[in-house]
Formats: sequence, structure tokens, C-alpha cells
Amino acid sequence: MGRCAFLYTRVYVPGGSQLLGVDGVDQSTVGSQLGEAGTLEFATFQILPPGETRSIVYRYQLPAGITPESYRLIVQRQAGIPPLPVTVRVGEAEPRKSVLVDGVWKVNEE
Repeated sequence: MGRCAFLYTRVYVPGGSQLLGVDGVDQSTVGSQLGEAGTLEFATFQILPPGETRSIVYRYQLPAGITPESYRLIVQRQAGIPPLPVTVRVGEAEPRKSVLVDGVWKVNEE
């Protein structure tokens, strides 16, 4: 436990969104509560042993009435952690893979 990483992830979504599932976590740690400014917060807590990695997938449905034109996705990472790989998939579209470095979304050119 002394060298383990304590991994707390939060996803803030528009109020009225529905959590469909979270993969890659202990399901007993999945929670939901009201967030800030009309949002809903989905969260998990994990203990990650040294040398291990983990992929966490949040699947949720946005509320009716939200369109691609009216929705903005903002991804942030906690200060002090290394670059964070992020993959975003909307509906059936191809996933968009990126790395979050110093608070900036950097799209891989693969």
C-alpha cells in the first residue's frame, strides 16, 4: 500500500445524463452525485499497485436535446501526473486517441 497509486477519477457530464457503465474498475467504487453548475458527477476510486496500468472506460448517454453543436468536451488531468492517454468515441464514430500533456489536448497523428 505504501507505494501504491490512489486513483480517483471523476467525469462531469450535463445534468440528465445517464451512466451506462464503467469498465476497468471495482464496481463497488462507482458513484454518482450532483456536480457543479448543473452537472452530474460520475466517479470511481482505485488502488493501483506499483508498475501496473489501468484503462478506465466511462459509458454514458447525454440527455435529449444536446447536439454536437451545443456540446463541448473538456478533458483535464490532475496537476503533477505524467501525460495522460485519452481515447474518446462518440456513438459509432472511430475513436479519437490523444494525450493530455500540461492541460493541453494533443491529438496523435497516427
